[in-house]
Amino acid sequence: MTYEPGNEGTQINIKTAITDKWIAFGISSSGSMKHAEMYVLNPKEKTLRLKSSQTFEEPKDHGDYPLEKIQIDDDSVEFSFTIPFHNRNCDEKLQILNKDTWIIYASGALPFSYHDTMRSTKVANFFQSYEEFELDSKYPTFDIQIPKFEVPTKSNSYFCVFQRLPSGENTVIGDAPIVKSELLHHIVMRSCSEKGLAKNGYEVGKPFECELGMPRGCIQFLSSWAPGGSVEVYPEDAGKTIGKEDSDVAMIQMHYNNPSGKSGIYDDSGITLSYTNEQREKEIRTIIFGIYHNAKTFRLEPGVKELVWDAWMSPECSTKYTRGKPRKIYGVGVHGHLKATDMTLTQVRKGKELRKIVNKAYDFNFQGNMKLGETLMWEPEDVLKLTCIYDTSKETEVTIGGDYSEQEMCYAFIDVIEEKSRNMDERLPGTDLGCMAQTIRDQNEDVEYKKFDMKPVECVPSNSASVVLYLVMITLYQFF
Repeated sequence: MTYEPGNEGTQINIKTAITDKWIAFGISSSGSMKHAEMYVLNPKEKTLRLKSSQTFEEPKDHGDYPLEKIQIDDDSVEFSFTIPFHNRNCDEKLQILNKDTWIIYASGALPFSYHDTMRSTKVANFFQSYEEFELDSKYPTFDIQIPKFEVPTKSNSYFCVFQRLPSGENTVIGDAPIVKSELLHHIVMRSCSEKGLAKNGYEVGKPFECELGMPRGCIQFLSSWAPGGSVEVYPEDAGKTIGKEDSDVAMIQMHYNNPSGKSGIYDDSGITLSYTNEQREKEIRTIIFGIYHNAKTFRLEPGVKELVWDAWMSPECSTKYTRGKPRKIYGVGVHGHLKATDMTLTQVRKGKELRKIVNKAYDFNFQGNMKLGETLMWEPEDVLKLTCIYDTSKETEVTIGGDYSEQEMCYAFIDVIEEKSRNMDERLPGTDLGCMAQTIRDQNEDVEYKKFDMKPVECVPSNSASVVLYLVMITLYQFF
């Protein structure tokens, strides 16, 4: 497959060995059929139809869509069409921008059926050449896994283990999940000081239950995984330093969700770190921002189709998080649980909406960290607004905030690039509980920093430099 941005949209060119089934390719805000558009080819009739959906119901059919090219041979089908940068419904969540976009693709027996089994997803940036991200084999890797054990039958369980990191001062330059159990809700990895572990009675290599929270002393956020996450390769000039006195051990936390009480399930999942002994110029820090999930006032009332909670980062808190200096954002992830349906992270500057850094329909099974095609600047006095929308229409009881899958969260994980510093006071804080508390206190307050002019939705094609981007596909089953 190849794709090429033009003045009004991106031209998609597909060649596949599938000749007797329908073939669908589209974009999605969530990774699923919620806020999605699909272009479905019937090779027998040589027709392309546009279908869209804002829910998980049967997609709406918009009729025939222009095919720019179609060629059918005995063993292949080749066709081209253009996806507009701004979709016909002016749906902000489906604009093609210079950042990661969920691609959805499927195939099935004719006639078209929405619920076919051959379907999958991928992430790509239509403004950049596609890369099937893999850890570079020229760099060493290090696996950090939970020792193999039987997952408990209770609904939610948490296990942690400490493992020593490679000796000497190194730089983590990428990571990849090792997922071996369908019961995994998430994996979180932080770096710690081995001296601090001994003081608190922990032993390296010995798993222990850690439902009550992360062990103290594990400051730096190293990596994480949630459903939909994949390989991550960091920018060439940045990484995460490990091996110093405060980061010579990694702590990995596993959260298992086993609502049906399955037994006999064993797991040794974890995360692979790619690293180098060469020092990089810049450091990657992950800022965690949102509503403190254990706050007693974070409660979701039942029976509401669209229940909205906003987390606000005030100018004062923004200055705290940035240490008073402009910072570069290169990636963002958002996280909620099973009732979360939409998440938006808005950047406001001087009373005006600058951009929606994230604006997506949320699906717990399709998370992952969204990489931006261009680095965004975060000024110290910018206001950030994280909006989380939940569907509690089928609930009969209040849903509280918490770690369990049946509870809820509202968080953004903001990857920031900073200059390296050995001065702890100059490093960016991972989080600030005072600012977390403020967003709860200000939830219903009419404070000045919440007032801003919203940016209008663009419903006309935008200009874009023409770049040729190549992907190779032999059959749809080997897509990407």
